[in-house]
Amino acid sequence: NASATRTTACSTTRPSPPENQAQKQPISMAMSISPAGLAAAAEGILNTQYLQQRERLLGASAQASRLLLEAPHAMDVMPEVLRLLGEAAQVDRTALAFAELGPNGEKWLKIQAEWINESLSDTCCEAECDGTDPWNEPRSDRFCNMLQAGKSVVFCPEAQQHFDNASITSDKARTSAIVPILVDGEYVGVIGFDDWQRVREFDSSIVSALEIAAGLVGAALHRERLVVTVRRER
Repeated sequence: NASATRTTACSTTRPSPPENQAQKQPISMAMSISPAGLAAAAEGILNTQYLQQRERLLGASAQASRLLLEAPHAMDVMPEVLRLLGEAAQVDRTALAFAELGPNGEKWLKIQAEWINESLSDTCCEAECDGTDPWNEPRSDRFCNMLQAGKSVVFCPEAQQHFDNASITSDKARTSAIVPILVDGEYVGVIGFDDWQRVREFDSSIVSALEIAAGLVGAALHRERLVVTVRRER
């Protein structure tokens, strides 16, 4: 019986691998991961980041919507709205511009409100900070046809030829997203999102969240337009 007990104990005990073999095992496991597996893991991490950013944008849009609903005039709170959206989108500048027609039928965008990341506001030149910068002048609406169709535009200005004096994108932008604002189906302007520090991708899920935010701004402007119309008719 004692012998049987010892035999059972020995048969259930496995010798530990040598120390050098145990150290090498994780390395061999890491080496066995295929490039496709690494790519899938990286894509999963990126998708999670996009999802988190989209949730931040939707939350900021909800806050902005409350501000716009509670304000007597939408433009009074627009700088704060642009700040909320810009910080959630992790960009350095946001700008609201209205579409205008020039004296000869030119299509312009005129900036009405702007937010710039405080940590980068010192990089503005004196002309920009004292309100005399050229951004106060109408800008050519070079993407008008796409924006009128309700399509957002994402691009890298430094890769665009002859970009000067076109659209509302800052000359410091490395990546820019321009999202149309539609009021009752009519194209009335845009919100621009500029990243001054990096060339980046705006995933389709992020762009759709920006479009939701622009839609809320458009709805507030539409309500204000209706109020003005009703007052005039009284």
